[in-house]
This record gives sequence, C-alpha cells and structure tokens, in this order.
Amino acid sequence: MKRICLLVVAVLFSLPLFSADIAANENLSGVFSVSDNKKISFAPGNVQYQPSTKNWRFAENQWTVIGESNKNILDGAYKGWIDLFSWSSSGSNFGTNGSVADSDYKGDFKDWGRNFGKGWYTLSIDEWDYLLNKRIKFSKNKTALHSVATVNGVKGLVLLPDFFVNPGIDFTPDAKDCSSNVFDADSWVKLESAGAVFLPATGSRYVAGNEKYATQYDNDEICSYWSSTKSKDASQNQSFVFSCLVASGLTKFYENYCWGGISVRLVREADSNKKSSRSGLVEGQKISESADMGLPGIFSVGENKKINFASGNTQYNASKKSWRFAENQWEVIGIENQNVSRATYEGWLDLFGWSSESSNFGVSNSKEKSDYQGHFVDWGEKFGGGWRTLSYDEWKWLLSKRPNAKALSSQATVNGIKGVVLLPDGFVQGNIPFVPNAINWTTNQYDLESWKKFEKAGAVFLPIAGVRDGDSILYAGEIGCYRSSDVASASNGTSSGILIQEKKVAVSVDLFLHWGVYVRLVRNVK
Repeated sequence: MKRICLLVVAVLFSLPLFSADIAANENLSGVFSVSDNKKISFAPGNVQYQPSTKNWRFAENQWTVIGESNKNILDGAYKGWIDLFSWSSSGSNFGTNGSVADSDYKGDFKDWGRNFGKGWYTLSIDEWDYLLNKRIKFSKNKTALHSVATVNGVKGLVLLPDFFVNPGIDFTPDAKDCSSNVFDADSWVKLESAGAVFLPATGSRYVAGNEKYATQYDNDEICSYWSSTKSKDASQNQSFVFSCLVASGLTKFYENYCWGGISVRLVREADSNKKSSRSGLVEGQKISESADMGLPGIFSVGENKKINFASGNTQYNASKKSWRFAENQWEVIGIENQNVSRATYEGWLDLFGWSSESSNFGVSNSKEKSDYQGHFVDWGEKFGGGWRTLSYDEWKWLLSKRPNAKALSSQATVNGIKGVVLLPDGFVQGNIPFVPNAINWTTNQYDLESWKKFEKAGAVFLPIAGVRDGDSILYAGEIGCYRSSDVASASNGTSSGILIQEKKVAVSVDLFLHWGVYVRLVRNVK
C-alpha cells in the first residue's frame, strides 16, 4: 500500500488526563450498508476534543473543520476545539497526546466511540471499503452513491444512503472535481434531510520546522479518516485510513503513520427494523417507530394535561406506504403535494385530508365529503409510542388559555420559512431575541444556528406553505392549517383546526374535510 508520511521531526509530549465520557444521542437519518447484512448511521459531525476541559463532542455541522487551530493540541489551557487525532491506543489517550514516538501507539486499538457511548464506533477498513465501493446494488439507478463536492464553501466527499431518493437537488454522482457539486447551506439541508453524509476535507496535523504542529496539505487536496483496523505491517506500526483525493475525484485507501493527526467520524449500527433516531426510513419499512422523536419543550393543553411535540410535521411516502416525522421543524414539502394521487411517487407528502375509516389517513385527492365519512382515525396510530392529534379544545388551551399564552407565541420566519413559534410553559428567555405576539413574519427571524439554540430551549415551530385542494396547492407561502381530532360539521364537510396567516398568530377555524393540511402530533407527558 502507498504510504503517506505526515511527520518530519520527532518530539515527545506528556499525556493529558482523561475526562468523563459525554454521551451523544443523535445520528443522521441516512442508513448505509457496510456489509451484506450490516447497516449503520453516521454521527452528525466529525469528532472534536477540547484540551482545557478534556471534553468530547460532535461538530455542530457536517462541514465544520478546525484547520490550523489543531496546533493547540498540547495546550492544556486551550478553550477551543481540535479535530485531528493520532492513532488511538491504550497509551495515546485517543490520539491527543501529541507524541511522535512509535512506542506510544502500540497496543490494542481504543475506539473513540468510548467517549460518546450509545453504540458509537469507528468503521473497520472492510466496512469503509464496502461503503465506498460495493454498495452499487443499493443505488436505485445503479449509479455511484458518493461524489466529491463543496458544501458551504468546504470541499470533501458526499455519501448517499442506500436507496437514496433525491429531494430535487442537482447532484452529479462520482464527479471528478468539487466544482461539479456545489451546495450552499440551504440546499445542503435538503440533501442532509434526505440522508446524505458529508466528510469534509480537513487536511492533516504534522510537525514542520520550528512549528510544533501545523496542517499538511490544503483542505482542497486531502481528507483522511481513521479506520479501526491496524496495519498488518507491525514494523511500521501503521493503521489504515480512508483518503479522499479531491483533486482527482478518486477514493483510495492508504496506510498512515500513527502519529499523524487526521479526522474521525463515528457511526453506530442501524436496526434494520427501525428508523434512525432523527428521521428517514429503512427501505421496506411501512410504519415508523418514533418513541425517541419528541422535542424537549413541555406545553399545557388543559388542566393538569401536558404534552410535548413531535420533532416535525407528519410525512407520508406513497410508493413505500411509509410514515415519518419531518427532519426539521421548518421543513415543508410544498408543491410536490400535488402528487398525492400517484401511488408510484417516491417523494414525501405532508398535506392530508381528514383521516377516517374510509380515507386512508387523508392520503387522497378526492373532493367528495362522502369519501371522508366515518370515525376519526388518529395519525398517531401510524407511529405508536403514544403519539396523537390534539383535540380542538387542546389547541384552544395551548394558544389562548394557558398561563401567559400571548407571550408564549409569535409569528416568525425560520430558515426562510414562515410560521408560528410556540414557547413552552415557564419559558425563560436567554440570549436569543424574541418578540412575543408579533403579527408579521419579519420581527422574529432565525437562521439555522440561532434556531438550533432556540429549539434546544424548548421552542416549537409550526411552518406554513399553503393548503392542498385536490391536486392543486393554494395560498402557497400565505397560510397554513393544522388539523385537530374533532369534526366540526359532518353535514357541511368540515373539521376543526387552526389557521395561521399574517396578522393573525393562530385562530380556530372549520377546515374542509378534503383540504390537505398539516398534521403535528403530540404525546402526553407527566
């Protein structure tokens, strides 16, 4: 095997102490085969380490790279983060010791996943090989499931999940340079929601001249990721790495000296009978299991009755007859809902008519009242885990009767999508600006970064993108409606729900049974 030498000067450093593990609960939605009978999901970003606190975390975004700041690896007072690690063994403190002595890397491999728990681990070289070179059978069109690309200005390698369904983003498989696939933050969000993974080109850490540590190779040229497999050449004390040579568009395997600093991206096994912990479904799955998909905020919907919201609006895939929650709270399908009557449509829908014994959970383009008659059938039945649809009275309580209700909601724009923000009971505002009860879309505007912080504090977002009337989308970007579990008037063909439009935060309305509108599920909490 070809070897990359990452070091020119040998220096010895002391070993830092190890801190308590930090567990991570969230993985990306895509499911990837790494053998004929094993599937995995990726961590949401590369592994990072903070020398001053000895803490571990995943990068906030898939494209995040640290770069030259990795030279601070041995600065015990450094409060930033590093993301380039030497080989991890019993003597190297997960590759953070900075040693250039071969002897400090001998012994059994020590998986970085130990610092995160929850089943996280480092892929073996055989698993990397299967993932990159042997998954063509899981490609719908028998095209490559990877390509070099540029994401938010960072070059690297995009990996597509098994049975990838393109959400409408131009993508060239197996491109020869990163200029063929260029994605801004917004377009990448759509690809990520469809399961895509990005391995950024991070360069490598080495010793040069009088510099203790520097970054070798421009980030435009190379990204290398550790595997868990030791080299068969014990005399060299090397381990296999995966390398993406961006300039040539090739993916190759190399051996890497243990003391060179390169990237780590963890995975964990995906249960073939379950969806991953964020969103998305394994091929062939019909009903999602979503007990772990609730948002943290607690909301009162009646006397002594509290709920939390699902992580996104309800979505349905006609070709697979599968259900899931939207990957993000602000995610809306929009005009693609016009495909509601196409059983072969491979995308997702999120606008539903009234759900009854005869209407297949509102997945219908019929405008006839008779096609929606019968007892209400809750969309929560498709998810289990106690998920259900709010009643009309519960919506009213949430929006107007709970303590301080007016101060706990407002119109807003999140990642360019209009809607209403709902704040949990007893919300304490931090450093994120919020004007309660605003009646326009511009007063409260949040980009992805600020919304992530708001969401962690318990905020819920109800997006809008119009309604569906048969196969037509009406009032796109102007209104949004959400179902309750109550019929308003069977004779008039209406159910109760809420309407969101500019200058009205949310009002109760009667909705035509045949109208396709949003469904946001909740579940009871103690």
